[in-house]
Formats: sequence, C-alpha cells, structure tokens
Amino acid sequence: MRPLLRSLLPLLVLAAAGCGNGTLGDVWHSFPEEVFNPPDDGGGGGGGGGITLEEVAALAGGQGITGTVKNIALANVAGETFAFLAAGTDGCHVVDVTSPDLVNSGSYVTTIRPSVLTAPAEIAGGRVDTVAVVDNTFLVCVAVSPTAANCVSVFNLPALIAAATSSTADLSIAFIPPTTPGTDAIAVTGDSLGKGGGVAGTTGAFFVATGTQLAAAKIALSGTGLTWTLDPPISLGTPAFTTVTDVAVGAAAGVTAVFASGKRADGEFAVATVTPGTGIAVSTVVDSEVQRVIDDFVSTGGNYPLDLAFDALTLYVTANNEVFVFGVTPAGLSLTSTISSTGSKTIAVGAGSGSFAVGAGDAVRVGTSALGQARVTGSLTFPGTYTIRGVAIRSTSEGLFFLACAGTGGLRVLQVPSAP
Repeated sequence: MRPLLRSLLPLLVLAAAGCGNGTLGDVWHSFPEEVFNPPDDGGGGGGGGGITLEEVAALAGGQGITGTVKNIALANVAGETFAFLAAGTDGCHVVDVTSPDLVNSGSYVTTIRPSVLTAPAEIAGGRVDTVAVVDNTFLVCVAVSPTAANCVSVFNLPALIAAATSSTADLSIAFIPPTTPGTDAIAVTGDSLGKGGGVAGTTGAFFVATGTQLAAAKIALSGTGLTWTLDPPISLGTPAFTTVTDVAVGAAAGVTAVFASGKRADGEFAVATVTPGTGIAVSTVVDSEVQRVIDDFVSTGGNYPLDLAFDALTLYVTANNEVFVFGVTPAGLSLTSTISSTGSKTIAVGAGSGSFAVGAGDAVRVGTSALGQARVTGSLTFPGTYTIRGVAIRSTSEGLFFLACAGTGGLRVLQVPSAP
C-alpha cells in the first residue's frame, strides 16, 4: 500500500477537526510565517511565493489529451471521479482522476469529438470552450462561435461513462437533445472581442454567459426522454449589463444564487448576484483594470478575466493581477480580502474544500481562506512553457490536489509537497 501523502492544506483541516482544546487559529499559527508571507510576496496575501508545489502527474498530447486544454469540470459517477476537459476544436476529453496522483496514460477514458458525433447528436458550434457538470448527472459543453445558432451540447453523464467504457463506445446514446430544435437554442457569440462562454448549473437548470446576456435552460424528462428547454434570459438588474462573460451558482442562506460577471452600461466591470424566480439582482463593482487582461492575447473565448468560482459562501473573482474574495450574504457581496500580485494574465480561478487555485500565465498559485483572510500558500511556475487556462481542486484521502489546464501542455496535477 502506498504511503499516505499529507499536504499542508488537508493537514490544517484534519488537525482542526480533532484539535481538542485548541483552535483552528492555533493550528494555523503553528506554521512558520514565511509559509504565508514569503520574502517575494507582492503584498495583500498574494505574491508568487509560499511552498513550491510539486507536479505529481500529467497527461498531454501523446496520451490522448490533444489540442489546447482550456477549462475543466469534475464529476463523481458510480464512485469514480472524472475530469472533463474543454479542448476547443478537439472536443471534450474525459479523464479518470479518482486518484489524481496516479493519473497516467491509462486514465484517459475517451474524447467527445466534433468530428465523430453527427446530427442530431453533434457538438454544437463544432468545438468545446467551456464545460460544466450539473448535479453529477449532466455535462454541458459550450462553444464560443460568432456564427452558430446553437452552441450548447448536453450529455447524460452515467450514460456517457457507460458508453465510453463499453466495447462499442457509442457516445451518441448519452446525448440530450433540445426539446424543440431551432427554438431551444443558445447562441454564444461572445462579446465584441469574442470573450464569454461561462457555464454553470444546479438542480437540473443551467446558465450560459453568451457574451451579451445570461441565458437559462432546464433539463427535464419529457415523453421522448431527457431534453433541455430554453428559459427566458435572466435580468442582471440596473445598470444593465452590456457584456456577460462568466457565471457561477451556489447556495447562499439556503437559497440558490446565480452570479454573473461582465461590464455594465455605465462602463463599470461588475458581478451581479441574482436570486432566480424573484427578479432581484444586485451588482457589485469590481474595482480593477480588467480591460488590460481582456485585451491580452491570453484572453480568448472560454478564458478571460472576471472568472468566477464559488465555495461555501465565498465567491472568487479574477481581475488584473489579483483575485477578489467576496463573502456572500442575503444583501449581496461583501469584499473580505484581495489576493494581489497573482500575475498579469490571471484568467482562471477554482475553489473547493476551503481552498482556492489561481491560473495566471505560466503559474499556478494556491491557498486558503479558511480564517476569512485569503492567503497564497504555494505556487508552481512552468517558465515559458504553458499558459494555465483553467483550474480545479480535488480532495481525496491522499491529500489535496490541484488540476490545471495547461493549454497545449494538457492536464497537470499538482500537490503541496509531502510532510517530512
């Protein structure tokens, strides 16, 4: 049996759970100050330092992961965990990440390829730029295309995994069609620069940031089986949003909230908090030079600033060389801390298990906001090799792992080094 790998962040959580008369603060302060404020820290809890992460596994082109890997979503299906990797015109790669540190060529499961699936079970828009998992049951793939009438493809995950691991591997049986083709369609053109395509969902509903509005749809069982139906677009309040680039969902005070990012008619970049069904939307200004990142070549359809991640009443929002951390309240968002000096190409953030991961240029930075003040605790840079475009967090009994979409570098798996 392989030895248990203990990383810093899981150790904090486990120690807090069984610390007797101690407190989480006692555990936190038992670590040296340089872990959280290294000498090259850029200030405000960010910076490029902390412990140097170690890369424990990777999958790239020669192992089935082709194209430019842009975004990632995770799902648990029948006791195993799978990563779904958006790879543009190469489609959506499926990888078994049940044990992230053991990922190898045998972990590659299949690829949902635009060139293989044909109408009606086709990849809408001919590419996959963003992905979302809804209820561990549905996979929503989104293309950013200025010409396609529909850019959304939906799959039944249990059927998809069953087909991928069978001898026939006919993935079309997992396809969930629109209820009324042509009517139930979501065009995702992106904004004027082609930025957008964010997608998220819960309880059978999903939301798509088309670049110009927040589209909504729901998946339901009809007389012909599972289908998805377009709902009216969601209003983001006043001032109106002229661009909408990303969306996240989460439960706040027992109510599911939808968060959407973009630019308002008054010229401010902002995040709207919406309670579906109430018509109530409150927007919060993101005070940063976001346009700098939008104009950078690294920002494309599916990868852009104002990227959102939600975890346990905390919303993370990427901006220019920083990530804003907001507490979610019934009244809206409240800024709790700023992770600064993350990098000028900060376009990705992921969160889970009280931790966060940031993708910025050729670097991955990770940390925790467990005590209400976000801190970078580790980082890894791939000098001049990869551009980190999407990040996710996977917690197992072996530790906390950070999964990074490295563009043409495929999927990289990182971890805080094992304790001596």
